[in-house]
Amino acid sequence: MRRAVPGRLAAELAGPPRVLTLREWAEVTGGLRHVELTLFGRLGRLAVAAPLPSLAGWAMGASLMAAWRAEQLEVLLPVSTGLPDRGSVTRPRSPEVASALDRLVSLGAVALAREVSERWFPALLRAYETRSAHCFEPADAPFGAVLARLVADVADASRRASDLLVRDDVTREDP
Repeated sequence: MRRAVPGRLAAELAGPPRVLTLREWAEVTGGLRHVELTLFGRLGRLAVAAPLPSLAGWAMGASLMAAWRAEQLEVLLPVSTGLPDRGSVTRPRSPEVASALDRLVSLGAVALAREVSERWFPALLRAYETRSAHCFEPADAPFGAVLARLVADVADASRRASDLLVRDDVTREDP
């Protein structure tokens, strides 16, 4: 299986780099929410099973941050008549995204932290930045405000993951 590079993954998650229709917005936002919910679950399981306290603590915090971001995205999902419901758009945007998310289950503790840090956080950051850059003012002002918070949160999560991955106890655990 070929690994998608963060740029390609980000482009898939973000959707087209333009103002989106309401239906497109629902699909893109639902896809991003699905990624965050998947990270919440996988990192939450890692928090319980991690071989190192530093890794467990990081995973717990990263899991909670992903849950918070998923909650913020749920609020942004449009609920207009004629649009798909929230549950039906909260799904992977493509088979490639689904496959990449499924791969997270097979990774060990340090490999999962590295994968999230080096692939998923950069892709999410770029996707949120893309959506933020293509909001239609003034109608999308509330979306822009939430997206700015998501960008800041993922940037912080990425920094924390990078800090974790250079710790001596974690690098010794890395196979």
